Amino acid sequence: MINQSKSAFHRLSFAPFALLVAALTLAACESVDIEAAVQRSTPIDSEALPADVRLAAAAVAMAMKGYGPGEVQGVAFADGAATGVREAELNYDGFAVQALDVVSYQVTTGPVAGAELGGLMLLSDPMGRRAAVRFLATYEFSGPGITITHASVTPLFARRPVTQAFIVPY
Repeated sequence: MINQSKSAFHRLSFAPFALLVAALTLAACESVDIEAAVQRSTPIDSEALPADVRLAAAAVAMAMKGYGPGEVQGVAFADGAATGVREAELNYDGFAVQALDVVSYQVTTGPVAGAELGGLMLLSDPMGRRAAVRFLATYEFSGPGITITHASVTPLFARRPVTQAFIVPY
């Protein structure tokens, strides 16, 4: 009898904790309709995108892959600007930026001209895998290039993942 009451108490005291963990897990996973984002997106090499937008997106993508400053010609990173870009759990090696869905682009004026860029970055690899991230980059115009002062990336997950099956004859 005593063991059953302890078991019931244990279940009751654990239930709120389990609900909290489930709620936090769901809140941390941001989902997006990737197909709709693909329809709205612009290819990364498109002349329709301003040069500074292409530079900033390329630099953020390189930082996501773990490359250091100086990998994209014309782009510099301020100290600590890329700390919110590299995800410890995700590896984007082999992925290339295919398109951007620019959600916000605001040119700033003042003592130092610059811009704030936000949107979705759509990536793919040679095997056909796709990934999407929400990114934000704040940068200053510096001569012919830009200096990124802050960058952050949040991975996005498909609401309806695409399932593919491959049959390999043997």
